[in-house]
Amino acid sequence: MKMQGCAEWSGVVGMRSKWFWMDEPSMTMGGVYIFNNMQSVEDYKKTPLFKSMWTTPIVDAKTIVIEVHENLAGGEETHMMEKWPVSNGRMPVCHADLKDAWILMPQFRFDFTTNPDVPDAGAMKKMMGSGGTAYWKDIKGLRTKYFTFRPDDNNKGYGFYIFTNRADLDEYLKGPVWGMMS
Repeated sequence: MKMQGCAEWSGVVGMRSKWFWMDEPSMTMGGVYIFNNMQSVEDYKKTPLFKSMWTTPIVDAKTIVIEVHENLAGGEETHMMEKWPVSNGRMPVCHADLKDAWILMPQFRFDFTTNPDVPDAGAMKKMMGSGGTAYWKDIKGLRTKYFTFRPDDNNKGYGFYIFTNRADLDEYLKGPVWGMMS
């Protein structure tokens, strides 16, 4: 496969966005792919582009892990909130917008035995879809936050936060919304 940067993903049918991430100290990298629907995920998994991960020279194929997450209702309230610093709401996003962008990816297990108002996954999904994501609407520097769930992985939940800059991410981690989760 010829390495062409991100251009190849721009034409994937049903893909809303793709974020690359890398942790330099551990030399771990990955991508967060957002699709419009599950059929688009399944169709993408059949493409040569998807299959090329296993033959890309810089990737150790034995370490590839693929997870599919349910994107919970309510996440639409926390999507594309903050403008990028350079393109400032105009498209397309440019390289300078991403120079100081950061992704925060906490993961946790839901314990449905601790809150009688949220006794199961259905109640949790209903809560998230009816205002449960409002805490994150006005976080400075937060571009997007996705709330995902994997019931097939022992009720595991995830947050995918995209911050436009590190200073606002650091402030968020010191603040009350993050504090209520720990």
